[in-house]
Amino acid sequence: MVHKLFIDFGATRTKSAVSDKDVLTDIMQYNSVSFKAGGFYEISITELLNSFQSIINFYLRNYNIKNIFLSCQMHGFALQDNKNNFITDYVSWQDESAFLPYKGKSSYHLFESNFLQYKDLTGMRLRGCFPVVKILDFLRRNKLKQVKVLSLPEIFDFLGKSKNKVHITMAQASGCFDFDNKEFSKEILDFIRHETGCQIIFNEPTENIDISSVLNINGKSINLFSGVGDHQA
Repeated sequence: MVHKLFIDFGATRTKSAVSDKDVLTDIMQYNSVSFKAGGFYEISITELLNSFQSIINFYLRNYNIKNIFLSCQMHGFALQDNKNNFITDYVSWQDESAFLPYKGKSSYHLFESNFLQYKDLTGMRLRGCFPVVKILDFLRRNKLKQVKVLSLPEIFDFLGKSKNKVHITMAQASGCFDFDNKEFSKEILDFIRHETGCQIIFNEPTENIDISSVLNINGKSINLFSGVGDHQA
């Protein structure tokens, strides 16, 4: 019998369960991967991937897992360089580094002063937990020519053959998504490029629950579907 595996990566708890039809069984809870000490809420990419694989391996002992569906905490991110190497760990929504002053002005207040109509553009009230202000802060302090932004479920795609997709709920959670046009905001990305000299790229947003990656776990091919935001889930 073929089973689906459901995993919810929250800030405090990670939950998982399997289903062959409509009933969830073998429900488990785990402590989420802890953040690094030192005032910044950054989580090891390696530990996240190891945790994800460990959950899959646990269920593969007793179930024929073919498809994995994810919901994940929102407003976090990791950055890759132009060779798909991670240059940051996963920066949680709990991180507030964008409020730290740099060259006389925090990145949050620099961004805020340039986007007074931010809610009209994105559909959200600007907050310091949003990736967009922390990415601006990172790029002000680190001179790079190009970075790629990944949300939490997109990080897991790199355990297999990624199809470079991001669900629209996670795309909007970046804080630089044009709500009406359903695309990453050229206005915001141009502003960050002007301030830092760095081009920011994203995966292609989708409103569907598509296959986002094909994993190979212990010689078994498993479909990983686009992770959705935990609020929407």
